[in-house]
Amino acid sequence: MLHPFLAHMIGDFLIQNDWMASHKKERSFVTLVHVFAYLIPFLLTGLNWWQIALIGLTHFLQDRSTFVDWFVSTWKRIPNEERGVIPLIVDQVFHLIMIQIAIWLGMIL
Repeated sequence: MLHPFLAHMIGDFLIQNDWMASHKKERSFVTLVHVFAYLIPFLLTGLNWWQIALIGLTHFLQDRSTFVDWFVSTWKRIPNEERGVIPLIVDQVFHLIMIQIAIWLGMIL
């Protein structure tokens, strides 16, 4: 069994290519391709189909939206020129939070 956090890292960093990373914010089709490719490692985690679907849905919504940029600028109040890798870290933390929620839901439902 593959741990869901490792599945996330494989899907979001090893499987995602530059085309996906460069265009997923602007084009839903590209985001959809990315999410389907991203979910492949999750098939080895032992999660239920609905947990994988929930992870895929939340991943799509987060990657297609400007939520992370909003969070970094509004909540953390970091100016654009000082952000560096902070948006990447915030993005990954929110993805991992959603994966953990899917795991917890699988334990109580």
